[in-house]
Amino acid sequence: PQPAANPWQKQKHNPPQPLRSIMWPHVPGPQTVGTIWEKLDDRTLKVDYEQIVKDFAQKKPAVSAEGGPPKPAVPKKVTILAGERSKNFEMVLGKLKMAPAIMAEALLACDEKILTVGWIESITTIAPTDQEVKEVLAYDGDESLLANPEKFVIEIAGVPGYLQRLHAIKFKKTYKDFVDDLNQKLASQQKFFVDIRSDPRILKVLHYTLAYGNYMNGTSMRGGAWGFKFEFLEKIADVKTTDNKKNLLLILIEVIEKDEGKDIFDVSDKFEVEEMVSKTPLSQLQSDLNDIKKQVKFVDVAMSKQSDHPKDIIKEFLQEFSVEIKALVEEFEERLKKLEETFEETSKFFLDSSKDTPSDKFGERILKFLSTCKVLKLQLLKQREMEEKAKKKAAEEEAKKNKMIASAPKMATTEQIKSDFRARRETKRIQTGDLPQNFAAAGPDMKKFEKELLQGHIKKMSTAE
Repeated sequence: PQPAANPWQKQKHNPPQPLRSIMWPHVPGPQTVGTIWEKLDDRTLKVDYEQIVKDFAQKKPAVSAEGGPPKPAVPKKVTILAGERSKNFEMVLGKLKMAPAIMAEALLACDEKILTVGWIESITTIAPTDQEVKEVLAYDGDESLLANPEKFVIEIAGVPGYLQRLHAIKFKKTYKDFVDDLNQKLASQQKFFVDIRSDPRILKVLHYTLAYGNYMNGTSMRGGAWGFKFEFLEKIADVKTTDNKKNLLLILIEVIEKDEGKDIFDVSDKFEVEEMVSKTPLSQLQSDLNDIKKQVKFVDVAMSKQSDHPKDIIKEFLQEFSVEIKALVEEFEERLKKLEETFEETSKFFLDSSKDTPSDKFGERILKFLSTCKVLKLQLLKQREMEEKAKKKAAEEEAKKNKMIASAPKMATTEQIKSDFRARRETKRIQTGDLPQNFAAAGPDMKKFEKELLQGHIKKMSTAE
């Protein structure tokens, strides 16, 4: 009996001369079931085959000028990958300038001289998909005619788990950056949520606010409070004085530092930890840890793809690193769990809710409060500086005034002037022998004369001044 005809065997055309080929990724007949191609049969179309020959016939080789045999045509490279994708392959491979076979061998042998981070990142961008590998490997023609991207796909596909190997090797070279970053964030946040419970800046302000608030609220329903919600910390500065020139937080800072006899608020503080906490929720730390665990899976898969190729050493290359990174992941999981518990305890300590106020919002609240305190403290320092300058200026003016008074000529008293005149007159009269030595013996006329001389001397001194 004759074998049954293959229903998917389609008769091929035989053009009268070679035509330009269409390099499409053709689909076998059975795969068209249930697709658009099941309804599109080219055999039902009336096609002008003669016109196709005219439009797409291959050019005949030119005859040389010497009349000799024509030069053999250079075979055209066969491309299978899609246009833009093929261009990306060409660009990366052209930049690396390395034969595809050498690349594949370097990946097998874990040659670190070739497998730099930059090289791995470049190759990863053109790592072929499973579909691309399938299409290229389906090519049954002369492989020497394949374009460079297709040759690369064939070589790299010969390395088991090539994509996982690329990720795993890159992670081994860069993991310290991820680990150090997560380690620093975990340590800083753990310390922050422990230290904040005894921070004098927070505790003192809360303590004084409770005292001021209970007094200001008096006998109202809000008076006699034992405490208040932590969210009010941000609103203390909104309570203004009667003249609107100051607010409650400014006054508290001034009073607290006066009572403590030292600075509590440091204006040089940059709040780096508080800012980090406000921008990095615990969920982000969990996400960072998950990223590391994802890379660890690439390491496991890459090691499981060890082949029998004599140059394949991927398992040996990653073994020690795998043990180290898994131990770190386990440690980070424990520390993150501890941090979550610490944050929960801190939220309860301040009568806050970790559900209503996530860790980043809690940090944002602290950052806003401390930043406001810093601004107000700077205002106080500026005010004190202005007061000191004014006091110093007043003291300088007072000293200058006293100096002027001290340097001015002193007015003689009436008794001093009278005594001076009497002494002079008496001396002169004794010398001439005309008058007695005692002014008192000079009689009424002398007293009158003396008075006139005294008045003239006073007038003269006043005019001189």
